[in-house]
Amino acid sequence: MGGRKRGEVVNAELARIEDDLKAQVDALFVAKAYGRARNWAGDLGFECDSYQVLSRLHPELKPLPDQTLLKIFRASGTWETPNLDLIKRAEGIFIQEQGRPFEWPEKQISGKVDGKIGFRTKIMTDEELKKILPSWAERKRVPLEHKALSPNTFRTVKKLKAEGGSLLKAKYGWMQKYPGQLVSYELMDGSEFGVWFFFEKVMGDYFFWIEPLDYAYGETLIARAERTNDAVRVNTVPAPVLTDLCDGCDFERTFCFTGKDFGAGYDIRVDELEMNETIRRFLELKPIVKEYGELEDEIKALKGKNCLFADYTLKWTPYKMPKMIPSLDKIDCFRMKIEPLKK
Repeated sequence: MGGRKRGEVVNAELARIEDDLKAQVDALFVAKAYGRARNWAGDLGFECDSYQVLSRLHPELKPLPDQTLLKIFRASGTWETPNLDLIKRAEGIFIQEQGRPFEWPEKQISGKVDGKIGFRTKIMTDEELKKILPSWAERKRVPLEHKALSPNTFRTVKKLKAEGGSLLKAKYGWMQKYPGQLVSYELMDGSEFGVWFFFEKVMGDYFFWIEPLDYAYGETLIARAERTNDAVRVNTVPAPVLTDLCDGCDFERTFCFTGKDFGAGYDIRVDELEMNETIRRFLELKPIVKEYGELEDEIKALKGKNCLFADYTLKWTPYKMPKMIPSLDKIDCFRMKIEPLKK
């Protein structure tokens, strides 16, 4: 007996089942709000005292990541264990203490390092290595951070490294956090250098980036943690300061309201309901306008062909461009007219 084909009715029912199966898996991606009693190493590189204090005193003001972002986080995280297992198979590389918690009680800094890496190399002797990395020893492990990136971001970071740049000058605020995280682990571990492993999630390319400890930068992290601790102790959020990091910050539209285009703050107009409705309608129509343009392009692909459809006629009337525009003389121009059929 032959298999049943996906007819229109069956296809619709199967599509409903398929959508339900996806919805069941989607339900697993639920964002939860977490408070924090410590300064997180992964956030300490964000150069804003207001952000640091708000993250501890008012985590409820931080918008929860949407389902799309949660899926990106998961996709990135799924690469960590297999990649570290791959690295461990290399002859001269050693990795231990994966997922090790770090804690600096005095400064109230905490975090969880992806692993600690040790290595030897065939291109240099031990003495030569120690000239470059004075604290290096064959069995010494230093902090390792695994970062899985999109192809574009991967190329950006790789180019930045090749040009001798710093992630502190990266385009995105979340990338500027990377040095703060690694340096925090170096300080807590007593290591004079750390290592990033950057992985490209599509083609599988990767590279290592060894980062010597920047003591001056480390001091700014410690000072930021101390200021945050003092502010938390007296339950006071520092006054927001407008920076390039404000755009896209978690608290920019829930607490700080540091408007970039019109000065140091927003022009508060919450009572202007008519304009609020105008903006709402604008955002409502925006995707419709985009769809209109896409559909118009499909229809214009039939330019010059008069067509009869089930419910409409499509007609094209040729016309000439004004002679004052000589460059357009040879272009075939048509006016499109669509009319419904009378029934």
